[in-house]
Amino acid sequence: MLDLRTLALINFLSYGVFFLAALTVWRLVPQERSLREWTTASGLAALSALLLGLRGIIPDFLSIVVANSVLVLSLGVLHVGTRKLLGVDRGYPWHWYATGTMFLAAIVFTYFAPSLSARIMVVSLLLVPFFIACGWLFWRRGDAQIGVVDRFTALMFMGGAALFLVRMATASSTVVSADYRSTPSWIVASPYVYSILFNVWMSVMLALKVSARLQQRLGEALGRAEAANRELNETLGFNKAILVNSPLPIGVYSASGQCVLANDAYAQFVGVTRESLVAQNFHDIDSWRESGLPADCQKTLAQNSPQRREVHVINSLGKELWSECRMVPTQINGEQHLLVQFFDLTENKLAEQSLLRGKEQLSAILNSTTESIFQVDSQGIILAINEMACRRVHKTPQDMIGRCAFDFFPPEVEPGRRSTLAEVFASGKGTCMEDMRGDHFFSLNYYPIFGSDGEVASVVVYATDITERRRLEQGIAQSEQRMELALAAANLGLWDLDIGSGRVTHNARLVTMLGYEPDATEMDGKTLLSLIHPSDAPGFGYALQAHVKGATASFEVEYRARHKDDHWVWIQSRGKVVARDADGRALRMTGTNLDISERKASEAVLKAREERLSKLIASMQDLVFVFDTGGAVMEYFRPPQARCPSWKLREDVIGKTYTELFPADVAGRYGQAIAEIMMEGQSQTFEYSVSVNGVDCIFHATLSQLAGEDRYPTGFLAVVHDITERKRVEQELRIAATAFETREGLMVTDSESTILRVNRAFTELTGYSAAEVVGKTPALLKSGHHDEAFYRQLWATLTTRKFWDGEIWDRRKNGEVFPEWLTISAVSGPDGEVSHYVGIFSDITDRKLAEERIHNLAFYDPLTQLPNRRLLLDRLGQAQSASARRQNHGAILFLDLDNFKLLNDTRGHESGDQLLVEVAQRMMSCVRAEDTVARLGGDEFVVLLEDLDRDAQVAAVQAMEVAEKIRKALNRSYEIQGHSHHSAASIGVSLFKGTEIPISELLMRADNAMYQSKAAGRNKVRLYDAGLPIAENS
Repeated sequence: MLDLRTLALINFLSYGVFFLAALTVWRLVPQERSLREWTTASGLAALSALLLGLRGIIPDFLSIVVANSVLVLSLGVLHVGTRKLLGVDRGYPWHWYATGTMFLAAIVFTYFAPSLSARIMVVSLLLVPFFIACGWLFWRRGDAQIGVVDRFTALMFMGGAALFLVRMATASSTVVSADYRSTPSWIVASPYVYSILFNVWMSVMLALKVSARLQQRLGEALGRAEAANRELNETLGFNKAILVNSPLPIGVYSASGQCVLANDAYAQFVGVTRESLVAQNFHDIDSWRESGLPADCQKTLAQNSPQRREVHVINSLGKELWSECRMVPTQINGEQHLLVQFFDLTENKLAEQSLLRGKEQLSAILNSTTESIFQVDSQGIILAINEMACRRVHKTPQDMIGRCAFDFFPPEVEPGRRSTLAEVFASGKGTCMEDMRGDHFFSLNYYPIFGSDGEVASVVVYATDITERRRLEQGIAQSEQRMELALAAANLGLWDLDIGSGRVTHNARLVTMLGYEPDATEMDGKTLLSLIHPSDAPGFGYALQAHVKGATASFEVEYRARHKDDHWVWIQSRGKVVARDADGRALRMTGTNLDISERKASEAVLKAREERLSKLIASMQDLVFVFDTGGAVMEYFRPPQARCPSWKLREDVIGKTYTELFPADVAGRYGQAIAEIMMEGQSQTFEYSVSVNGVDCIFHATLSQLAGEDRYPTGFLAVVHDITERKRVEQELRIAATAFETREGLMVTDSESTILRVNRAFTELTGYSAAEVVGKTPALLKSGHHDEAFYRQLWATLTTRKFWDGEIWDRRKNGEVFPEWLTISAVSGPDGEVSHYVGIFSDITDRKLAEERIHNLAFYDPLTQLPNRRLLLDRLGQAQSASARRQNHGAILFLDLDNFKLLNDTRGHESGDQLLVEVAQRMMSCVRAEDTVARLGGDEFVVLLEDLDRDAQVAAVQAMEVAEKIRKALNRSYEIQGHSHHSAASIGVSLFKGTEIPISELLMRADNAMYQSKAAGRNKVRLYDAGLPIAENS
């Protein structure tokens, strides 16, 4: 029997034959519009068969969900094509809606089906209605001319419905093996066998159907022509006008051959005007002479008996025509004349030629296949055979047809072949067996063909040469034996490639890193290559070819390979050609594979973090500056689409101070705002204008301090918003409310703060409709976030300046509190008194979140949420300055976890990350709120202790006590992913007082002291001895 993979391949090839047959017939007979749907349906079915056959190689979503959904869609399109072919219901396209609904249902239900049996039931249930509908159409609406063909086609469709009903009934008990080289059960194989028979029959039926349709049309055309000819003969002598106006080409010639009468159709057929045709002799018509028609006309006149013949001419206009010419001698006014009639057969001839070419192409397709195909009756007599089967026995088709197929089998296997054929005829079920002839192996597939009575009429036998597959299996067995001799490499997959044969030997690690068992027999070289990600395969092939040709010194490439559990594993492959022949051609190549998935995952996390930050910054439409405490720009973010040309590029800004970037007056505003932040600790906002290309632009700047949990600022964040347009709008609002409906919330009150009008954006932002707020005061939006002093200051500014803007928190109708940027303008009447107030506000929640995220990413470790190196160095500088002012000591504790790498290597990075978080929490619990615990990276931590005693010895005791407290806390057992883990730390302590010692040297001293504790046996605390040089302390 065939294995499931081979059966699926044959199934796909049969669909391909069906598709080529339908496409060929459609190209030959394009006027038969139903063939478009038949071609589309067969193509979709072939695609579905291909995806089903690739199951286990491509993702299950493609090989199960998409494949079965496309199969349902193909049968729906086939149903539409059947309706068109049989001339049923060409009007309302309900069948298209049904097809689309079934297709969507197949996608949804197969995707969410909980099991394979459920998918089988769903797909079978969706296919059965289409099979029944097509079968009913062929049974009830088939052509009488080929009724047997239509009835048999109907039975084929009904058989498909019955088959899938059985599949649906047995779905829960059907077991589909995951090994695609195993022999499937009959219930699993039956859909494939049915599909192959279905495709073969449909290819033949379609050709017969279209041929019969063309013959019917030809007969109808000839019948109409005969009727017209009889009518013309009856009326020609009585009514000349009728002859002249006849749609049939008719001409009347005298006994001498001169044209005495011709209608327009006749002149058009000849290719000249009627006026030039009259009085012209039929011997003078150029297109007639080559066909011998003038001689036939002369003969008809001489014999005085009617004649007819087919003629093929090219008229004077260059048009190629086929027609039947009827020449009838007649008497007009007592004189002999010749009546010449033409019946246009061009369309029918073209159709016949197209059908003939289609049959020839279909025969060519069957004869070009590498499989041997022949059809036999119950006695084994050959009814039809293709050329490949004849070539295998060195015979011609004429020698084979009519002979017994068993005559060409060895005598010892003839009884078995006869028994198999008898069993197929008796059971009506196909079967498969293997045969060996000489040194070749063949797979024989028997498929029954049923007659109109439902009995098996004949059997089609497919013989496939499987010798190469058998040789490949033997090669795999030899590779497995050589694999035992491969050297074991530490966590490396070792491979050896025979370039000439393509055979690969490898050790166990090469396949275990992909999730396969060490003795997995299916992991040959071709399979390993097929596991490479489609996007990486071209690069892999290019690197391999370049090295094999000698263009590179070694082969090295990184790529993704599919794991057995259906996920991608990153592999680093390195190799080198170790043997070449005398001409320099590569013969043998060896190398190793290394699993680098963890490294790639870390790189992906870092890249994703950078992309998120970039997207976050890109979403802001404002300029963002990050100044250090000296006013120099550390970070700068410019919107992707800068509206103002004064917004400079990053390389022109980083490292410069605000005094270098802005005009003197604007720089002064920045300096004043920074000074006020230092004194008050509150964010500062101000506006300034600059002239850009002769145009005054107005900007609104918001400055806030960047600080950690202590009182020392580490820098300043400036968000600069271009408010030129907003100012212009405010100016226009004071003149007339022409831009009321803006994207920002807008509210108009009278001088007593009673709301008169709000816009749509106000409703969207607050949740209040206009009817709910008109007549009330803005107090209904108060959030409780601001005290009365804030509102008094707001009104004082608004009264004196007639304008106020700033950040304010309001409350929506649903109770949600949100930040907004509010601008209030006072509108004065002709008397100078305030008549109205106009408030414009926008939700700045996203901007606030963005500022917070930027701050955290810049100064805190994302894993432990501890200050990072940048924030630590800033705080250490401030601590030195404070120590100098107060004349007291501070201390640096440099901590490194012992044997942390062992935990990462044995239990993975997730366990290591969990340990680092727990260590950070324990260290924070051991220090004061004003102390700083920072993570430098990896397993290194630094603790900054401030306000220690002025006496160095007392300060040293204080620092050592804290260090010992941290060491003991970190010595306690950890619970890491359900396992108990013990860890310890080595701690180095260094004291400082004032700013005499540089920060880098302080950290180096603490680091050296830490290495002393490691040298002393780890899990120790050591104080740096200032009396020794740094080299000795290390």
